[in-house]
Amino acid sequence: MPILAPFEAFARDAEALRVEEDETRLPVKWLAAAQVAARIADSRPDERKALLRVWVKQQSDDGADGVWSALAVPGIPVHDLASASEALCHIAADMERGGAFNLAYSTVTHMRLSMLDRGPARARGYATLQQARVLRQMALLEEAQDTYEEAREDAIRAHDRELEGLALAGLSVVIGHRGNYPEVVRLNTLALQTFPEGSRSCYMAHGNLMIAAKAMNDFPSAFEHGWRGYDSAGDDMERRATIIANLSALAFRLGRFKASRRGCLASLSLTTVARIQIPVLANLALIAGATNDLAELGRITSMIDRRLASTTLHFELAHACFDLAQAWQQVGELQKAEQHLSRAREIAAERGFHEVSFRSEVLAEAIASAAAAAHAPRDVRLEAAIVRFDSVEADASVLSHA
Repeated sequence: MPILAPFEAFARDAEALRVEEDETRLPVKWLAAAQVAARIADSRPDERKALLRVWVKQQSDDGADGVWSALAVPGIPVHDLASASEALCHIAADMERGGAFNLAYSTVTHMRLSMLDRGPARARGYATLQQARVLRQMALLEEAQDTYEEAREDAIRAHDRELEGLALAGLSVVIGHRGNYPEVVRLNTLALQTFPEGSRSCYMAHGNLMIAAKAMNDFPSAFEHGWRGYDSAGDDMERRATIIANLSALAFRLGRFKASRRGCLASLSLTTVARIQIPVLANLALIAGATNDLAELGRITSMIDRRLASTTLHFELAHACFDLAQAWQQVGELQKAEQHLSRAREIAAERGFHEVSFRSEVLAEAIASAAAAAHAPRDVRLEAAIVRFDSVEADASVLSHA
């Protein structure tokens, strides 16, 4: 993945996010952060020290304004390169939540480059971890896998078990996108053994184990890991929303539609992050399809379509289109099912989402069979034979004497 200059990254994200419709989708503060990160990476050591001294001085002066005020992150005072990286990567995480992945990648990659030669391994490792996460969300799976492995190497060098556990858990998500769930289980089991005792990051490993267990039809284990992940998330609303979303999908698989819908609504109330909301809405579409609620399914489809028009979340997009295809097929609207399935298959093939591709082939056959049955000529004699049952006397009370 080439490193874009901040202005080019900003322009690409502005187009992808349709900023002309809503300028708040791409705050100028994010461009400022990316520019500072690029300046730090491109500077010679003496220039970098001078730039950091200006930053430190500006943040300590009353009435600081301009770019330095915009880059202030509560709880992260800047005093050296490592703390500058932490502050800028914190802002880049907001870019991720907003779907500005080109700008986020530019920011975290420049900070990682600034620490390649002599920077602290721990700070470099966290920047590398975030770089891998951005690549994963951009569906660049090969590059994401390599980068997670590099983050783990930095963690081992820095003797940072928290960072190493996060790298293992993140790597497992890439592996899961390809459908290798036994390896997902192995990596997250290792992550749980690696995290320091009491680490809140355990929620991530439990969440990944829940998804893997669900895919392998081990529902008791899936629920166990899901609720353990929820308890580990503490008061972090975004983490809790993610876990509840996955638990709701699990409840749907078991036919517990009321519990699933309640969980979906709870998840939507906890976050506005598209990465979480899109799968939750897709699950609500599945529930509407399973309960034959056409009005609800139509509303949810419109809500998803609006979000998909301005999203860069390819994995979530592929799964949402597949789920919409399933939902419309369930209620017999085969043309709408085919439209959404076609888009899911296209994205999956382009991005290497093997599980979506495989499941799409199965669903395509089911839709084709249903379409063929709907257009098959009716046997008049058979229909007449069935209609004659209406003339036969039948009393349900006979069951009580059987």
